[in-house]
Amino acid sequence: YYVEGHSPTSLIRSLKATRLFTSNGDGTPAPVPEQLRNGVGAAAEAYLRMHQADFTAAARGIGANLTTRTQQGIHDWPYWKADLRDAAKWGFFEPVDEAPAGWTYGTVAPSGQMWDLGYRFDAPPKALATFTRAGSKLSATGSGRVTLTTAGACEVTAALPFSGIDVPAAPCRGAERIRVTVSPKRARAGRKVRLRIRSSVGGARIRVGKWRTTTASNGRARMTVRFRRAGRARVTARKPGLPPGSARVRVLPAR
Repeated sequence: YYVEGHSPTSLIRSLKATRLFTSNGDGTPAPVPEQLRNGVGAAAEAYLRMHQADFTAAARGIGANLTTRTQQGIHDWPYWKADLRDAAKWGFFEPVDEAPAGWTYGTVAPSGQMWDLGYRFDAPPKALATFTRAGSKLSATGSGRVTLTTAGACEVTAALPFSGIDVPAAPCRGAERIRVTVSPKRARAGRKVRLRIRSSVGGARIRVGKWRTTTASNGRARMTVRFRRAGRARVTARKPGLPPGSARVRVLPAR
């Protein structure tokens, strides 16, 4: 189950609501001596192409939004750099549906975030757990006892497997405003700065001016920004069902 729970191909249904990009070489090295002698790189690329083919077939089978490219190359740095350039042109941060009405999520992790639902198992799963959302209903296969936390701070505890339990849509009493901290608290106008952001909830949408990111399941995120002018910049965190939170960065004048 450990291998299955960490295989993108096995977990392909978890990726249907996002955008996917793959790139691989055709096993032909560039016609230069150091590349023509790289038999290991050629063999490795041939092996990895089989994995890429399996992943592509699985993604196409569920109708995922997949872009895949094959170009001349083997398993070596010059070709990886070209792959990265192609991926950057494809766009890592293009918009996706952030709140699909239906989804499937597979995991062997003891805790995490699946769209607007946080989950925490009483003990690490000993089998792949698969959650399926259809509107307000949630079903799951696997084993173990899990506590689900909605964006509105509601908690639902259930033993797997289960079918068609209701996911509360309205915030529960006691839902608190998202707490946000940011470091460093000072930056210089015109200079790049790496912000370390922590929110009280995972999956919160972070916005700093034109820059956006999402916190991980532990509530943390990082982003590199460049403030144009001095003043106070606001860092906001939002998540459906919860009052938004914010923090500020003092931006000093440019030198």
